[in-house]
Amino acid sequence: MKKTLVISLMSALVMGLLPLSGATGAPPGRVTLSSSTAPAMMPGQTGWMALTWLAGPDALTEFSVTVTAPAGYQVTYPEGRTDTSLWDNDSLAPNEMDYTAFKIAVPENAPTTPVALTATVSYSYQQNKNQVRVKDQIYSLSMPIVAPGATAFDQVTTSLGELPADARSWVEMSYRGNAPSYDFKMSAPTPGPATVAYPADGAYTMLFRDPVLDVGETDHVAFVVDTTGMAPGTYSLGTSVAHRVAMAPRTAAGTVTFDVAGTQTLLSAQRAVPGGRHKRTGSKGLARFSVLEAYRLCAFEDSSYSSLEQLVADQGERVAAAGRTMSAYNVWRAKLSKSPLRRQRVFQHYTAICG
Repeated sequence: MKKTLVISLMSALVMGLLPLSGATGAPPGRVTLSSSTAPAMMPGQTGWMALTWLAGPDALTEFSVTVTAPAGYQVTYPEGRTDTSLWDNDSLAPNEMDYTAFKIAVPENAPTTPVALTATVSYSYQQNKNQVRVKDQIYSLSMPIVAPGATAFDQVTTSLGELPADARSWVEMSYRGNAPSYDFKMSAPTPGPATVAYPADGAYTMLFRDPVLDVGETDHVAFVVDTTGMAPGTYSLGTSVAHRVAMAPRTAAGTVTFDVAGTQTLLSAQRAVPGGRHKRTGSKGLARFSVLEAYRLCAFEDSSYSSLEQLVADQGERVAAAGRTMSAYNVWRAKLSKSPLRRQRVFQHYTAICG
């Protein structure tokens, strides 16, 4: 009697009529899982996975898979379903290969040790003109959990492009994730070349989609750059991103460049100034500063002046009439009053650039 029972049980297993608890594959000839090792994940990572299945000589229909993970791990399926099926449809033709997809979210505090997953498979097939249903066939999977690297993300945006002078401009910077980065907050340390403002008058800006930058994801932050009082030129803005990786706080520094409108004209003007250096001292700094001042003067005026005094007085009236801040103009005027050489160089460059 016992011998008959054992033979009957073995026959049932071979035909796929009964599940075998703890088995890593289906009964011979029905369906095979291509690998018992899932792709590696990092603590805090969320991603889609695919399990590849190969049918045997029988056609399989109503193919369904559910995946079970330890507590703290979250498994979801396409379109909010309670299970997942094959990519093409819910059937496998004889010897056909297809895959099932599911999404898994790894907790941020997950240890870096392999995690056991269980795939439970159900399907139907024809036997002697009868429809046979195989339920709860168990497949065991191991999913490695690996530590994140030192660089949690890459800065995609290296230049903000050209920004208008004396204006507040919204700009965007993009980042691409290499490891899950939580509570992503970007700011520009002060003092900097320009005044920076953030959404809702906050102290930082956050990612557009959500506060987490996941592996392979690209997202952006937005903020305001105020170029009021800045001379045309190319500037470098420092950035700092506070974030959290695998429960550990991190800070990443970066830089991004931008041009204040008129840069190309200014560079051409600098090349047009004879020598480009102060002949007596050989100082590039004074010549460059004088060119910047001269260009700033002629950037929004259409008159010519016979003296620097006339130019300075009229410029002050224009600044006030345009509603611009007078502080930068007053500082500039004070510097001119203290240096006869600077007054001479500014007017010389003004004549060369704007005349």
